[in-house]
Amino acid sequence: MSNYGLVVTNNNGGVMFDSTKAMNSYVIKEIGTGTGISDTSNIENEFIFVRPPAGQEATLSSEIIYASPRINDLSCGFYQFNPTTNVGLLPPVPVILDYFVVAHSEQIELTGNYGLQIKNEGGSVQFDSRSIKLGNHFLITKYHAPKTITGNPNDLPAGFNVGDVNDYWEIGKWTVALPSGNVMGFLQGIQFDSSEIKIWGFYEIPSAADENNSGDGQDEGGGMGSPTSGSATPGFNSPVGKQYDRPINQMIVSAELV
Repeated sequence: MSNYGLVVTNNNGGVMFDSTKAMNSYVIKEIGTGTGISDTSNIENEFIFVRPPAGQEATLSSEIIYASPRINDLSCGFYQFNPTTNVGLLPPVPVILDYFVVAHSEQIELTGNYGLQIKNEGGSVQFDSRSIKLGNHFLITKYHAPKTITGNPNDLPAGFNVGDVNDYWEIGKWTVALPSGNVMGFLQGIQFDSSEIKIWGFYEIPSAADENNSGDGQDEGGGMGSPTSGSATPGFNSPVGKQYDRPINQMIVSAELV
């Protein structure tokens, strides 16, 4: 390890930045309110944090929120699913959310010739002050490692708190919705449920008629669906229950604007 570099600590002695450890510096690239983000470049490497807009908390408390797939050069939208009232998945239902997009400082389109740039001894850019937007800063408030949060919030230990419902939560890296015919196939998303955060990952088991035409149930979250035989009237796309996925394979993280 090199003995040269820049180390920044907070007033509690915690290391906020250390160029000798090849730390990554992330900054807010976009911030706003809408049904999706406008940025379409490098989005596979970015993080999207969302929360209900002020005054919409109660309205959205019954909705499960997820993002469309992160594919470069395509827009990423926000969608909602209500397992009680919204049986079908197609077409997806857009939802307006407060959001901000976080990207590595090296991936920001930079302007101007003046500022502070920090590299580690390998030559990788760790920080570039030209990427900072004045007044837009965030603080990570909660982190759950991969496979530590179950896809069924009812299975969490009694008294366990996923995190603050008032914070922004990342949805770009782990939420997903995969249809099966014209009913819910697999959903992995977040719910701002009144005073608590809930993480969902489940298969909506289709009717017997739909099962005959469905795939193997493989999902991007790493689980494998094996729905049991449905009991609904054949020929009707009426889900007959849910099968919950294994723990979520990706990290789940929240943040607040500071």
